[in-house]
Amino acid sequence: RAWETAEEVDYIAHVSAARRFIEHKLADTRAINQVQPNGRVQLAFEGQPHRLAFVAVSQGYTEVGGLYQYELRLDNGSDGAQALYVTQALYRPNGPVAETAQKRLLIDRVENVEMRYFGTTAGGWAPTWSNTSKLPQLVSIKIEFPKGDPRRWPEQVVRIMAAQTLPYR
Repeated sequence: RAWETAEEVDYIAHVSAARRFIEHKLADTRAINQVQPNGRVQLAFEGQPHRLAFVAVSQGYTEVGGLYQYELRLDNGSDGAQALYVTQALYRPNGPVAETAQKRLLIDRVENVEMRYFGTTAGGWAPTWSNTSKLPQLVSIKIEFPKGDPRRWPEQVVRIMAAQTLPYR
């Protein structure tokens, strides 16, 4: 029984660490413009229900400091169960990221992930963010675990600081 309790505590601590990682990186999202292959300029931010790509600053604690491109994605894990992964790569404007990309397991054995986006141009909460000129103000992340799993993920709403507008004085 003590072994089971220790395992539950470890799972819960892992979820807590993942929540902090997501909150810090997502809150620090930057409004970076990229030139697309078709010549159009748009933000380096893409929001889908099960995938989120953005650029944020690394403070240099676990990697070299600077801008990094992050991608959160629901994908199949090595055991066939769904998992939430984060891929990070040094940001290179309009350059290849594959050579520096590192994919890491963030949370294993996930039943479902739902990401939603809020901002003035979306007219409320939306399952995708396709605005190519503005960041969403808020991002909501809900994660469901399989029945009987002791882990919990209350809805996480992250405020993107670069999207906030201050009143002009």
